[in-house]
Amino acid sequence: MKKRILSLVLIIAIINLSISMISGGIFFSGLESKYNLGDMVSLDITVDPVLEGRLVNSVLICQGISVIEFNNLPENGLVNIKLPLNYHTLNEIAGNCYFNTQYSADVRQSTEFEISKRLDVKLSSDSFFTNPGEEITVSGSAVRLNGLPINGEVEISIPLLRILESIQEASQVNEIIDGENISDETSERNTSEAAVEENAAAEPDVLESTEVYNGKVVEGDFSVSFKLKENTPAGDYRIDVLAFEEVSGSRASEGVAIANLKVFQVLKNVDIALSNQNFDPGNKVEFKVLLLDQADLTIDDEASVIITDANANRIFEKIISSKDTVIYDIPTNLTTGYYYIEIRNNDLNKTKSFYVNEKMMASFVLTNSSLVVNNIGNVPYDKDIEVQLNGKSFVKPVRLGLGESKKFKLTGTEGEYNVLVSDGESEFSQGGIILTGSAVNVNAVREGGSVWLTSPVVWIFVITVLGIGILFLIRNIFKRKSYAYYSDKSRIKKTET
Repeated sequence: MKKRILSLVLIIAIINLSISMISGGIFFSGLESKYNLGDMVSLDITVDPVLEGRLVNSVLICQGISVIEFNNLPENGLVNIKLPLNYHTLNEIAGNCYFNTQYSADVRQSTEFEISKRLDVKLSSDSFFTNPGEEITVSGSAVRLNGLPINGEVEISIPLLRILESIQEASQVNEIIDGENISDETSERNTSEAAVEENAAAEPDVLESTEVYNGKVVEGDFSVSFKLKENTPAGDYRIDVLAFEEVSGSRASEGVAIANLKVFQVLKNVDIALSNQNFDPGNKVEFKVLLLDQADLTIDDEASVIITDANANRIFEKIISSKDTVIYDIPTNLTTGYYYIEIRNNDLNKTKSFYVNEKMMASFVLTNSSLVVNNIGNVPYDKDIEVQLNGKSFVKPVRLGLGESKKFKLTGTEGEYNVLVSDGESEFSQGGIILTGSAVNVNAVREGGSVWLTSPVVWIFVITVLGIGILFLIRNIFKRKSYAYYSDKSRIKKTET
């Protein structure tokens, strides 16, 4: 009995083993290596032999997670699985995936494939060069990873440009808050910038700092044109191009391409930074030439500088760099009045004025034992000067016309003297001066004939005398030529008769 039972168990085991051996194989059709959300995965599974009443169980596994399960009854040994890749079926799962399929006792895995949200975005050019205010056209293509073109949208942004524009806006707000410190020129500049921004806002193609520019992707191709603002700062930027497609109202796939953008620096304005607007003769006028680009930033370039007087006579001219500070030394005898600084670069120019005040100025020179006072100012000199000889003071009035000078003789008992001369503003001192004389004194020296020659009365007298002399001379000449005048010879002849 035991032998019969053991034989029966052995027969059943052999039958089960044979059934498992003939349960057949599982065969998969080819799969794409990459899929995007929005694609359709189509997989054919063939089983051989076909076992009656057995289902083919397939599970999509992504990143080690079971995503969706299929149970199909094979028809003629064939099962077709169609899986639309979207958020409803995948719940945003992506990555490396495969189908794990079991039929009867056999378990097989399909080849791995990738489900991705990435698109392959390519640009027709990866570098752009432009001036501010000019139009830029960005074109390219966007396809899924399997090479199929998409119909979607594209967004273009310039991240650094948006940051710089935000900084500019914040700077303008600070200038408004600190408005008391803003010069008229700055205010005018801000006003002009506001006008540019207002005009830019009126044009739909102008890229605003708070948004990106959108376009359509049709059959995988896109082309988007936009304009930079007139005050876009010069520099190197990055253009981000984001293409995407939507499925059921949600963004299914997207891709990014990057391009370089260079905005050139363009001279838009010139200005003058002047240290002051009112100067005394002998002072220095310091100013800088400001060559400003589209964003009111300085340009390293050269400009011509001309300073003229009220009659347009040039008193200073030079070509300078915008990096340099210009220093003009005002001559002490420069005529009082307004003067004009003009800078020019190509067709742009700017003029600013400054005023030179009236000022009496004198220089003091010691020659041997004489003191010479020179009027070096731009008005007649009319002051009292104090001369100290070893501490003993002498006050002398000095009246000098423009460019005139006056000499004083210094005397003293033989010895060395310290001489100090002052008019209240200018001061001069010198030691070790040897003076001679019977007493310490300061005496004005009359230059030979100089006082008489410069006196109007003297000139009137000289002219009057010369005029009288000329009249007498002419009178005598006319008398000699007159027929009524008898010469000495005529008188002799008449007497003899």
